[in-house]
Amino acid sequence: MGTKMLTQPAPPKRKFLSLKEIRRATVYGSVLASFVIEDFGINRFNTLTMKEIQDRFNKFRKLVSF
Repeated sequence: MGTKMLTQPAPPKRKFLSLKEIRRATVYGSVLASFVIEDFGINRFNTLTMKEIQDRFNKFRKLVSF
């Protein structure tokens, strides 16, 4: 047995993601990317709050819902 096997934790048990979870993750990724673009870098993450993320998520969701 190599040392790599001893130093790496066992992979977590995976559950399959639902389509709803994948869509939600995609929107959150887009929301976080919009904050990066807004400040031309990841420094915006230093001051970002969950409320701001949730607010933008809700606005994004309204924008794409029809």
